[in-house]
Amino acid sequence: EAIREGRSPAVFMANHQSNLDTPMLVAAIPAGAVFISKKQVRWIPLVGWAAWAAGTIFIDRGRRERAIASLKHAAEQIRGGKSVVIFPEGTRTRSGALGPFKKGGFILAQDAGVPVVPVGLHGAFAVLPPKSRRIRPGRIRLRFGAPVESAGRSRDELMAQVRERVEALASEGARP
Repeated sequence: EAIREGRSPAVFMANHQSNLDTPMLVAAIPAGAVFISKKQVRWIPLVGWAAWAAGTIFIDRGRRERAIASLKHAAEQIRGGKSVVIFPEGTRTRSGALGPFKKGGFILAQDAGVPVVPVGLHGAFAVLPPKSRRIRPGRIRLRFGAPVESAGRSRDELMAQVRERVEALASEGARP
């Protein structure tokens, strides 16, 4: 309840199907949550400016020490009460299938001492497929799972449990 009302910070982790995912999540997640994104997004016309203005934390994945510093900065913001949103696959799917999860978001949640809220998106891949500029008719479903505590477990265990829940939530979104 406290997470839903924006009174308690969390790391929201969602599968990444299309360019529609971010606006869908912005509309559905409690106010004040910021996105974590690769630094290349900063240079996309309009999108980069909007992301910067919204407080997005940009990660330089090509430079390990800068990526770690960015994640430490994000952990400080979370401990200060701000929730973050991350796509643990690191990039949009090209096939519609859930890709492998990267460990950075899980390190972040454990460092900040906050739960991970799994989120499953379904339908966005069909509505706006990769390399398409035309939005097709369709329904996008967004499902939130119960928070998964990050404390007291290994990173691998946390990653496996969150992945299983994201995959199940996205599959549930496929059913009417």
